[in-house]
Amino acid sequence: MASAENIKLSVAENLRMMMSPITGVVWLLTVILTVLAGPFGTFESMELSARALYWISVVSLALVCGYVVRGVILVMIGRDRPALFDLAASIVVTVVFTPILVLIGRGVERVLGGMPPEFPNVVIYTFAVAFAAYVSRRVVVRAEECTYPFLENDDEQSEPRLMSRLSPEIRGKIIRISGQDHHVEIATSAGSETLRLRLTDAISEMDEVEGYCTHRSHWVAREAIVQVTRENSHKINIVLSNGDVVPVSRKYKPCLEEADII
Repeated sequence: MASAENIKLSVAENLRMMMSPITGVVWLLTVILTVLAGPFGTFESMELSARALYWISVVSLALVCGYVVRGVILVMIGRDRPALFDLAASIVVTVVFTPILVLIGRGVERVLGGMPPEFPNVVIYTFAVAFAAYVSRRVVVRAEECTYPFLENDDEQSEPRLMSRLSPEIRGKIIRISGQDHHVEIATSAGSETLRLRLTDAISEMDEVEGYCTHRSHWVAREAIVQVTRENSHKINIVLSNGDVVPVSRKYKPCLEEADII
């Protein structure tokens, strides 16, 4: 059963993605394309202004539906099975959004006339568009952490040297490294493990992985950062993809601000 913390993190991540510039560009391009092309007979049955209002509404609803479904699937399946994730999300979007499209089509038919699209066609089109959107976000835009295994290149398959120190069952994407005395705790997408190693040496073995020190005892991978929270003007925390929360110290705050993280 999904924990409340995982649901909270999923919601925060989805909201951040929905407000991103990439989402805005995709929304705008999709609206322009559908208004000009007039799918489902809307080009013949609607004037330009009505067609624009119709497709702005449909595309906006579809975008919200797609992100809501993504959040649900993220909590249920996780992010480490990309093919299953995209297929399941596309099926759920089809089940949820097809009735909405049919109802909108019937409403347009009553007001403007014309023939609404047949239900089987709406199912096929909705699934095809949803699947193409999820795959494009993963493969083209790289908005998701994981891609399909057969598309991974040598650079993506290479692991930081630190990974070789971990037990096989713990090996996954390294999220956080925390130091205490002569030991470090390494948190990955598969769990955590404590090693006898200095924090500076552990960080040096992360090689080309982009990450930042947030505190003298903590290093985090940039791609694992989900949210920044502020308890007050002086106390800032970073929430990671596994639910861990690490503090931001005054010393490292300028670097994180420069990287546009906080």
